[in-house]
Amino acid sequence: MYLCVGLSAQLRPGGGAADGESSTAAGPSAPAATVVVPPPRPTVDMDSGKRRARRIDKLSRKGFPLAFVVFNVVYWVVYTRSSSDLDDLQALS
Repeated sequence: MYLCVGLSAQLRPGGGAADGESSTAAGPSAPAATVVVPPPRPTVDMDSGKRRARRIDKLSRKGFPLAFVVFNVVYWVVYTRSSSDLDDLQALS
């Protein structure tokens, strides 16, 4: 829903009665210019955004170190097994 507001004759298109002059009697006066005002923006609950950010921070404080440890354990297990397999292959040659 938009609100239209009529402006004074000073702002009419086509040079209406700008400086106290009267409009011509011969022709109809130009229609008043209108300003379209957009509806007000809905209010946003800023507290919900802060709560969400804090929740993400808390999960990240535990999640990233845990992911780092799991990655390192998997990496070193795979690395040591693959290097021992290479040693076995070299011993057979």
